[in-house]
Amino acid sequence: MLLNWLKRRSLTQAGRRCWRQREYTQSIHWYEEALALDRSLWGDNHLHVAQDYDNIDVAYRGMGELARAMEYYQKAIAILETISTQHIFLPTPYNHMGIACAHNGDYGRAVEYHEKALFIQRKWAGPMAKRVTKTTETLLGSARAKLEREQRAPDQRLVIR
Repeated sequence: MLLNWLKRRSLTQAGRRCWRQREYTQSIHWYEEALALDRSLWGDNHLHVAQDYDNIDVAYRGMGELARAMEYYQKAIAILETISTQHIFLPTPYNHMGIACAHNGDYGRAVEYHEKALFIQRKWAGPMAKRVTKTTETLLGSARAKLEREQRAPDQRLVIR
């Protein structure tokens, strides 16, 4: 079991190293290797499998393939929600999904995902909530502002004409 853990860690680190260097295709290769190992060890509904999917989705987002990234976000979220709807890891793919939705101009869905992430972070963080939720609050504020601008835009166009 220790050897499998070391192999998984090595594969994930290789994927992360490639991702940092913006070698997304190679990053996906390493993350998929980790995914195959984890699925053989743990089955399809395990935390490690969800983390692998989340790693893959971030690489696809880096490549600009948002539709593909969103497929993997949804897989990660589905697994984690079967484990628990309040799982401590859920805010990560929720935030990633929110970012992808915002990139696609779907600010309403972005707000929903960031709110879900924030709710869980506040629940688990307790007194440390402010530190833990800072990034999510920033993402949520940005998505809300864009959504408000989008909702006001039709009214403003009517006034200008």
